Amino acid sequence: MQTRLFRPPYGEQTVLARIEAGLMGYEVVGWSVNSGDWHESDPAVLSRYLLEMVEPGAIVLLHDTLFDKGVAAHETDPEHRAWPDRRAMLQALETVLDRLSGRYRFVTVPELLASGAPRRTFWFKKSAVRA
Repeated sequence: MQTRLFRPPYGEQTVLARIEAGLMGYEVVGWSVNSGDWHESDPAVLSRYLLEMVEPGAIVLLHDTLFDKGVAAHETDPEHRAWPDRRAMLQALETVLDRLSGRYRFVTVPELLASGAPRRTFWFKKSAVRA
């Protein structure tokens, strides 16, 4: 199975990068809810936030790992030190899925895109390269 979906790292992309991804056959997909799981260690805080923010059609950003070669990623923001232990996120996710299971149907991004017209929002980062 080959995916044609692409999430830009940190959600950052230039106009040129977006065009190139499209020319290569990729559908660029972002998210509508940033869980904050990379810096929050309290599962109650994470689940409360997600329960407030999730709505029909939402794409929730979660991280399966925060390490690159044994070093925690996302250490550039002094206010939000990375929390590499995934247990809080997993506990919060279990709570959210339990509480929303009767009201929502949880699907993959391809299933979501196939179910209707996507809501498109473009955001771009200025390129550091100057001509």
